[in-house]
Amino acid sequence: MKSFKWVYDDSGFYSYILLNGPSDLFDGVQKILYQKKISILLSGSSFRPASNGNQYDWYIRINQSNAPYHVVKDIFSQITYRDIPFQEESESYTELPPWELEGLFEETSQITIEELTEVLQQKQLEINELQQFKESYQKLAVLYQNKSNELEEIREWNNQLETDCSNMQARLRQLTYENEKLKQFHQKYLKARAENKTLREENRQLQAKLSTADRSSSTSRDLVETNLELQRKLTKKDEELNQWVDEYEAENDKKDVEINQWVNEVQKQNKHITTLENQKAHLLYKNRQLNEHLHDSSNKIGVSSNKTTSGEPLFQTTLRVFAKNIKFLGGSLQILWQEIENPDRILEDLAKLNTLKGERVESLHGWLERRYNDWRLYYQFHGDGQCRVLIAAKKTQKHDIEWLKGRD
Repeated sequence: MKSFKWVYDDSGFYSYILLNGPSDLFDGVQKILYQKKISILLSGSSFRPASNGNQYDWYIRINQSNAPYHVVKDIFSQITYRDIPFQEESESYTELPPWELEGLFEETSQITIEELTEVLQQKQLEINELQQFKESYQKLAVLYQNKSNELEEIREWNNQLETDCSNMQARLRQLTYENEKLKQFHQKYLKARAENKTLREENRQLQAKLSTADRSSSTSRDLVETNLELQRKLTKKDEELNQWVDEYEAENDKKDVEINQWVNEVQKQNKHITTLENQKAHLLYKNRQLNEHLHDSSNKIGVSSNKTTSGEPLFQTTLRVFAKNIKFLGGSLQILWQEIENPDRILEDLAKLNTLKGERVESLHGWLERRYNDWRLYYQFHGDGQCRVLIAAKKTQKHDIEWLKGRD
């Protein structure tokens, strides 16, 4: 008989109802739970296997205090969808019906000591192989972290170089503008100098005429005095112009030298940036390779003779091993495994929390938060180098902050 599968999972910090079925069935179940006064904390698509090793379509996180197992079981026994009932599945994948246990006992009772020894030896070989994979996985994880740190340093250095290069280019533009202004002033000076030269030539011609004129007449004497005064002024003006052009040429030469220095420096910085970009691209490629190796090693470590075993315990153990300075509060690890479709960004940030900038959480002393669409990561550092972390949903933020207040 066809049925929809469900399970009540209270193996962790949070209690879950996990079920299969279409979305309208999922919505209908939630409405019924609301009507029965069951507190639903969060719900959505389930992305990884439950503790019994089976994958379900949906999860409903509930408040266990008003939804114990027997209450939920009674509710599901009354729910049907298009005349199709729900069938409860075992919470633990190791649980077997009595008749299967009896058959297993009869089968194993006929195994000889030699056969058992052979099986144990084979299992020991598998354990040794898994241990080798685990050691390889740990080495790769350390290498991956080192490469990630190296890449982060290069990113910061690259950003600083880009800022310096931008400042240099702005200064170069300013120097070029000032140089153009000096050149315009130089053109004006040359024009003024040419006019001054013309005036001197006219003055010389006037002086020549005066030399042949009647020196006894008063008009001639006045012209001579005027000519002499004009000549003195022209001489003084010429000296000023010569001094000005000398100063200009010295300043212009200085600017040209500075511009050339800046051009050379900008070219060096551009080459350096190109080199860093190439290094960054190479490291990103290496990191992708390491990610693939880590993924392959993780899969091999998780190999089991029982094909329906959940990977959640290994996932939680791995996080605790590689994040020894982090204390995960509440059901953070459950949420990472069960509720978040792609936790990559959160996992990457957990590896470098002490270098990240977070938003201060109002009303919580010393707590910071990182935001990831519908999810939040709250963290607080302690003087002993330890860090407390809570991973939770955006929807439950008010409740989660109150919960953290009670633990400060």
